[in-house]
Amino acid sequence: ATADKPIPATGAFVFRDREELYARINQRVEAIFENGVIEEVRAAGPTSVTASQMIGLQDIRELLGGRMSLLQCIAQIQQSTRRYAKRQLTWFRRQTNFLPLNLSLLSHNEARILLRMHSELRRFSEVRTRDD
Repeated sequence: ATADKPIPATGAFVFRDREELYARINQRVEAIFENGVIEEVRAAGPTSVTASQMIGLQDIRELLGGRMSLLQCIAQIQQSTRRYAKRQLTWFRRQTNFLPLNLSLLSHNEARILLRMHSELRRFSEVRTRDD
């Protein structure tokens, strides 16, 4: 794209205010523990190199090995997940071809409508481009 011609949006970047995002991350990590993630890791056995890089897997193995308490494990996974989310936010904010959409400012239905509109406009734009 030239300096006077903006890059068209190719997707939507949905995000939440940091406080809300971090609270949701913390709740989600607690929920996976309530839903049996420790038993899943125990039953999984050896994992591939790629799978072993999953956030929390090594922490849960430390917990199973008695080298970390449950509270320490949960706190570590929450912190690692928040850091990962921050890296994602930083990357997306630098992209100029994504439409930013702050879900914290919208109701659930408003967000769904805006995402649907974006999808339909993009599809319409692609059809018009092919027909031109």
